[in-house]
Amino acid sequence: MDLSAELTHLVAVSVLGSWLVDCAAIPTCLWIVGPRFGQGRELLRLLNCLYRRPLLLGEVSLAGLCSLPLELRPSLLIEQREVSPELQKVLRGVDAGDGRILCKGQFINMCCAMAICTEEPLNESICGRAIEIPLPRASRPLSLLDQRAQDKIANEFQPKLLMYRLANAERVRNSTFDDSQFGSRVREVARFWGACVDYDTNLRNEIVGLLKEWDTQVRTEFETDLMDPIVIEAMLSFCHQEGKGAVHVGEITAAANGILERRGEVVLVRPRMVGHRLRALGVRTTRLDAAGRGVLLLGAVRQHIHKLARDRALVRVYPAERVCKHCMDILRAESSETQDMVLSDLPESS
Repeated sequence: MDLSAELTHLVAVSVLGSWLVDCAAIPTCLWIVGPRFGQGRELLRLLNCLYRRPLLLGEVSLAGLCSLPLELRPSLLIEQREVSPELQKVLRGVDAGDGRILCKGQFINMCCAMAICTEEPLNESICGRAIEIPLPRASRPLSLLDQRAQDKIANEFQPKLLMYRLANAERVRNSTFDDSQFGSRVREVARFWGACVDYDTNLRNEIVGLLKEWDTQVRTEFETDLMDPIVIEAMLSFCHQEGKGAVHVGEITAAANGILERRGEVVLVRPRMVGHRLRALGVRTTRLDAAGRGVLLLGAVRQHIHKLARDRALVRVYPAERVCKHCMDILRAESSETQDMVLSDLPESS
């Protein structure tokens, strides 16, 4: 799949976790990001050979999920173009505790291992609930897993993984492993995954080290006081470029990092973080082309960005020659409001 060694290890531990999901306080989820027709689909097929009680699903709804035999704790391998609010609700519900959600007047236990393949980057509202596995562009032709190859892998590994479950379930269930250095969103995952490989101290330490990077990302992505104004200012700069009809998230990231650098900040932002903030600010991203996702700079989008800039007094940071129609509307409105306030403060003439 051309995954890095670090991501490969996380995917492998998720396989072990699927066999001990009933021992987890909060079962984790892989969020596989990339084109569905290619590496993403192949990775799901591979996990379908390795996860416990796998169910490989296409586009699904909440009602469809609730109709499955979830009491058997199947592993849900979902291929979804865009993740619906319903599915996000499922993930947030599982994160809340015992995995039960209300569907059609009944409580459904969604405490299942999951891997979701989608083109949508990880949403902020479920950041910390799922581990994002970004798929790199393949540097060589992929080895396609036909049914014969899948059967061979499943026949070899399913019995071995069943023996792993039988040998380790009680130990993982009674494990006291914990690591207080993690934030609350990642700590439960680290506790469970560390327990899954507790028989090998070196392997456990390696997995904990990989989760530290994820924990740092989760914490950083919630520090919005700095991020939002920077992202808005970067977007405002693109709105002021003549003939600019769309902008990639990568371009916005580069512009945001340029602003931070000019201000002497040592922190840098990543495209995924910028994508999260855009969606949180109400700016929808879409897949533009082979280069990735971005924002179409339609009139309504430009107006929304300017409103966000007005709320943070960012319009005035640009010189007069770069002020556009939307900027002028804001400045006129502010001038009118100021004048009305001054007039209202004057004493009435006798």
